[in-house]
Amino acid sequence: MDEEDLILEGVKNSLEAGASIIEVSIDGNSFSIVDDGEMSRIPDFRACSSSKGGKRGRGLFLISEASRGRCSITRESGRTVLRATFDRALEAERIIPICFNLTQTLVFHSLRDGRERYLLDSEVLRKMDVDPMKAIDLARLKRIIREKEQRS
Repeated sequence: MDEEDLILEGVKNSLEAGASIIEVSIDGNSFSIVDDGEMSRIPDFRACSSSKGGKRGRGLFLISEASRGRCSITRESGRTVLRATFDRALEAERIIPICFNLTQTLVFHSLRDGRERYLLDSEVLRKMDVDPMKAIDLARLKRIIREKEQRS
């Protein structure tokens, strides 16, 4: 599982927590996921166990391992905030289209040194006539993100 797959795991966790809005930000080799889902307790990154059963519920442990402990999860103003930093730059065009395919309530921020380069959300995609639920538009969205990443 690579770093981009771990972002996907974080988005899935947000959906499982009942989040209605999920914000993903990528800034070089760091990411954050902020959501309004319910969280009964702050999970322990070190625990390699799961209450979800089967092969589910180990995403936070894997994020901790891949980031070499450079991660945190907090609750701030009724929102859950997951942050992690990895050793290599993250590839937005690989993971963000898949995240949009999971949920239309995603807001994606591309940052450089903490400053926003561009934002994608369902309204922006609608204006570009992109439906991430269609395979052809998913490929188009990857191209759009790649172009935006290169331009900014």
